[in-house]
Order: sequence, then structure tokens, then C-alpha cells
Amino acid sequence: WEAAGYEVRGVALSGIAAENLEGGSGIASRTIASLEHGWEQGRDLLKSNEVLVIDEAGMVGTRQLERVMSRAAETGAKVVLVGDPQQLQAIEAGAAFRSIHERHGGAEIGEIRRQREDWQRDATRNLATGKVGHALEAYRANGMVHEAMTREQARGDLIARWDRDRQVSPDRSRIILTHTNDEVRALNEAARGRMRAAGDLGDEVGVTVERGARSFAGGDRIMFLQNERGLGVKNGTLGTIELVSAQSMTVQIDDGRSVRFDLKDYNRIDHGYAATIHKAQGMTVDQVHVLATPGMDAHSSYVALSRHRHSVDLHYGRDDFTDADRLNRAVSRDRSKDMALDYDRADPVQSYAERRGITFRERVAEIVRKAVPEK
Repeated sequence: WEAAGYEVRGVALSGIAAENLEGGSGIASRTIASLEHGWEQGRDLLKSNEVLVIDEAGMVGTRQLERVMSRAAETGAKVVLVGDPQQLQAIEAGAAFRSIHERHGGAEIGEIRRQREDWQRDATRNLATGKVGHALEAYRANGMVHEAMTREQARGDLIARWDRDRQVSPDRSRIILTHTNDEVRALNEAARGRMRAAGDLGDEVGVTVERGARSFAGGDRIMFLQNERGLGVKNGTLGTIELVSAQSMTVQIDDGRSVRFDLKDYNRIDHGYAATIHKAQGMTVDQVHVLATPGMDAHSSYVALSRHRHSVDLHYGRDDFTDADRLNRAVSRDRSKDMALDYDRADPVQSYAERRGITFRERVAEIVRKAVPEK
């Protein structure tokens, strides 16, 4: 595009996705919110000779995408949407990216580069096409799905495996993923306990951060939770603490940079051994450890089980999923968001049901069975 005389800009919903787009493509990128803020101030307006690349477009809500597309239409700029409609759904209403692709088509990339082994690439293809059960069976056959009696035991097994992996392969990158912030905090505390027992943490310093009271030490993994241009960090940036006091912190970011900040100026941080699956979209690490809980679905499973280069281990408790079939069904649930255009205006209720695999004949039969008990 640049060789043809166009200017190219990139945007994404989150700061970390914009950073990944810039790092992977060389396209100068920022968040969509930042771009729109500039437009409100009369800055950074689109021009007819520009190409705007929107990455992770499946996570962009319909209203926000409409605003950006309308600006582009007014100026004659070209917009390129890049994403995967099967991954995490937009937080806001709608599924504009999926709807545009269904109605107008697009270029599709089928080659998987992140995973190193062919069977894992095949598993990722199954995840991408909704065949989550097939992917789980492949990982189970290779010893990477682990059942425990309770979630508490599953959490303990996960941390023990994570600890073994980090000691055997200290140079490999890794992350623990789960569905809720409460589980993230429990996993972070458990991981820190292993780090402390191994003598890998310095002196504890108690500080109050945005999420409350925390203890940090030299050697701790941390995650930044808010974009800060002055520090060059994004919401989701990971690093390791070099120095910490009650007033300030010095962190080596995973890209090799060292940043120092006063906690009174920036305290949007937390421990970074574990993260929610939503924080992980766009992330690539060598090893992933996943704690499955009932809130997961096909979209979060796809993201969680495809972040790794080398290995992913999935742990679950039988108090959450009584057996492997229950786990398969739960993490295979399709929760795709809809568009008004998806529904037949003549009979929107029936089209709503049909999109979810519900037929009225089956529903009536189910009602009758409940009303008339079998003899």
C-alpha cells in the first residue's frame, strides 16, 4: 500500500492488540477510542489516500464500527477489517464483523503458525470451526487435560505443574488463564506462594493499588492494567519487577525495556502470573495453563487453547463438570452475538430459534413430555 502511495494506519479495540498489530506488521497503531478522541478534537482525520487496518475486528461493537466506517465513507478512505468471528465476542452490542463477512465475503487465512506440532495445529482448526470436543480429545490423548475431584484440587494441580514447568524450562514464556477475576487472584496468590518457597522473590512491600492492598517483591510478575503513553505500556502489558518500594517500582517489560514509575502517579497494576482469557486474545506464549470453570464457552475455549507455541494444559474439577462429556458440552457452547439483520422480519421468533438450533417441533415435544409424565 505504501509503495502505491497510500498512508497506512492501524487501530484495535484494546491497547495491547494495537501494540501487537504494530509489532507484527510495522503499521503504526493505536486504540479506536484514541482515534475517535482525536477526531473530536479535529485531529488525525482520515484522508482519501489512507488505508485504516482494524485488527481484532470481531471484538468491535456495531455502533463503534459504524462510526469509524462512516468517517471512512465520507472521506473515501479504505478500511481493512482483520479478525476471527469465532474468537471472543464484542463486549458491546452486535456482531458487525461476522455479519459483514457473511454478506460480502473476504480473504481467509487457513495456515496456523503459532503451534509447532501438526496435531496441535489441527486442534486449533477444530477450535476455529466449533469442533471444541475434537480439540479436547486431541489434548486429552496427549496427556494435557487433567481432571481433579474439586476445583480447589484442580487449582493446586495446575500450580504444581506450572511450577515444575518454570523450573525445568525457565527461558520459556508462560501464562495461567481462567474465566473470572476472582480465580485470577487466587491463582496469582498460589503462584506467588511457589515463587516465595523457591526463594525467587525479594523482600515483600505492601502497597495499595487500584484493585486494593497487594504485596509485591523483586522478581514478581506484574500486569499493567491501563494504557500509559508516558511509560509505553498498555492494558495487558506484562513485566517482571526489578525494584520496588512503598513509593515506586522499576519493571523490566517483556520486550526488554525497563520502566520506572511512582505509585502515586500510576497504580493500575496487579500480579501477572494469571490473567483472564479476555486479557489473552492476541497473546502468544510458549506454555499455557488453563483452569476451566462453568462460565467458559466455545469462544473463550478457542482463545485459551490457542495462545501457546509448545504446550497447553487444561485443568478442571468434577464439582464444576461431573465428567468429560459435561466439560465438552460446557466449553463448546456457541454464544455468538447477533445482528438485527440476522432475523427474518416476517417471523423473527422462529428465525431466532433456528439460529440456535432450536426447532418448534422439538420444543413442543419437550413441553408435552414434561406435561405428560411417562408411565
